[in-house]
Amino acid sequence: MASGELLRKLVTSGADGNYESFRQVSEEVIREEREKRHYLLANDLEKILYGRTSIASKPLLSLVKQIPSDKERAADARKGGVTGRERGHPSR
Repeated sequence: MASGELLRKLVTSGADGNYESFRQVSEEVIREEREKRHYLLANDLEKILYGRTSIASKPLLSLVKQIPSDKERAADARKGGVTGRERGHPSR
């Protein structure tokens, strides 16, 4: 669990309406929970704070799907950006 001092800062910044301080302290709490290997809690807190999960918590497959491709040549960056036609193979 987060330290008492962090919780005091978090509640104070929230009560004061200081969003920037609230965000910074929240990030510190999340970082501290990750250091303690409380990954589920850290991810949940991050979802609450940002409305999404961190890249570290995404499955590898979803990250691979985000690799850009060269749309002009229909080349895939995962394959070195070379199409079958450029390798001397006819395209399918």
